[in-house]
Amino acid sequence: MLTPAQRVTQAIFGAGVVSLIGLGCGDNPTRQADKQIRADLAVAYKNSPVLQTSLEETARSSTASPGLRASAKSALAHAEAQQAAMARAELDAKHLQAARLLYEISDLTSRVEMGTTFANGYLKQDPAKSVSAIKTLVDQAQGKGNAEAWVEIDGKSLPTLSAVTQKISSLNGEITKGEDELARLNDEKRSAVDASEAGFIEADKQTGKESLDTFNTASSQRKTAAELQIKIDQTEASLVPLRQDLAVAEVQKGVLEGAIASLNERVSGIGKDWQTIQDHAKAQDTMSGTLVEGSGSINAKAAELATISKEADVLAEKIANDLRNAATHFSEAVTAADALRREVEEMKNALTDKTTKTAKALDATKAIFDAGSFRLNEAYAQIDLAGLLADRARLLAVKKRVADEVASALDAASLKVPAELDDANLGETLRAASEAADTQHSVADKAVQNVIEMPLAAQDRKDAALIADLLLFHGWSHLALNTGGADGASTASAKLKEAIEIRKKLTTPLKIILPADIAPELEALPSTVPSPTPGANPSPAGDSPTIEPSTQGSELLGS
Repeated sequence: MLTPAQRVTQAIFGAGVVSLIGLGCGDNPTRQADKQIRADLAVAYKNSPVLQTSLEETARSSTASPGLRASAKSALAHAEAQQAAMARAELDAKHLQAARLLYEISDLTSRVEMGTTFANGYLKQDPAKSVSAIKTLVDQAQGKGNAEAWVEIDGKSLPTLSAVTQKISSLNGEITKGEDELARLNDEKRSAVDASEAGFIEADKQTGKESLDTFNTASSQRKTAAELQIKIDQTEASLVPLRQDLAVAEVQKGVLEGAIASLNERVSGIGKDWQTIQDHAKAQDTMSGTLVEGSGSINAKAAELATISKEADVLAEKIANDLRNAATHFSEAVTAADALRREVEEMKNALTDKTTKTAKALDATKAIFDAGSFRLNEAYAQIDLAGLLADRARLLAVKKRVADEVASALDAASLKVPAELDDANLGETLRAASEAADTQHSVADKAVQNVIEMPLAAQDRKDAALIADLLLFHGWSHLALNTGGADGASTASAKLKEAIEIRKKLTTPLKIILPADIAPELEALPSTVPSPTPGANPSPAGDSPTIEPSTQGSELLGS
């Protein structure tokens, strides 16, 4: 099966031979150049789609006839477009890899961010204030600063531990003093009682004044014993409230010591809990470090992304050069085809009989070397280039978003951002890429308009150009949405409206599935249907343009 480039080359090569009929004789420089071009075209056709150096040299020939120049330019352009299409498949695979890596880096970054949130949440539970408050309560309960009262319970002040301890000490002192006094009084009383009883016994044995004196002395001692008993009773009575106060104070002391012990135990428990919390926070930090470094980490994926990005940039630049060259050579083929058309018209006008084989050959040559076909192919090359630049801009937009996420998450986790994502110029690179893609969309639209505005252009060709422009504006809207910044949404909406207006200009039924946002209401499909775009291999003159699924990767890059 022939590739589109082979079919076009074969058709143009055959037409080039036909066009030479009657257009010159002898072995002049033009004829010699034509022979060489035909030979080079045959070699290029045989090796298509591999680009031949000889074909490039042939295409630069200034002595060949317009028909052969058009053949060479067109064949070279098709070969370049074919090369771009083949390389584009490889580039799309790299873009898929890059998109996958960016997604995975973003996912790992979210996990780091979550771990940091947890760790910070744990550390926010630092109990230092609570511990300090509890220790303050302990100090207050212990009576720091010579405070006498701690808290009120049922309207009564609970003394501090130091105050109640001092009170107990004081009460014990007073009680001991009273008990010592009581013991002394009891001793004196017993002595008085014993002396009194002995005196009464002795008085009974005596007579006269001696007995009376002894009796009086015994009576005096009994009186002394009675007086001592009164003092004993008074002393006993004075000890009762002291002992009651001591009992209350000892109960208070027990309550205070229990409260202080409970508070100190709480401090100890908080310390153990806080250590557990710190261990959890440390585990989260360790996990975040593992996600950033090591196998399958952010660093590893960032390094892989950097390698793939460099390879993709090199490949994209080669594809861009091929597409630019293809567009240039299609444009030069237009110029050569116009020159050939003028020559053919002059030769046909010179014929007296317009029905001869020569006249028919001239008409066939004129029809085959149609500048409109070359111009349409030029537009396709420009559209493919616009899609290529849009892909790069969208991928850079995703990379910028992910790089910002990584920087924010890793800074919060006090981890180093990988060098591959720590690019201060990434924003400027994205801006330049977006502007280049936007400018190229304008260039491609201008190339399409050149086809539409060609005088006497067939309607099917105009429709083919309109379809190309329709899909160009659809991709343009997604480019604006993804890379247009603050004005992106309004610009995208405007481009989408233009795409819909272009669709309304079509006069023939569409044979392709349009994206849902630009399809007619009754034909709208779910937005998951891939968006088609003009392929890299436009069909030869006379055929309907080939529309292939989009390779811009908009769904993968967040459009």
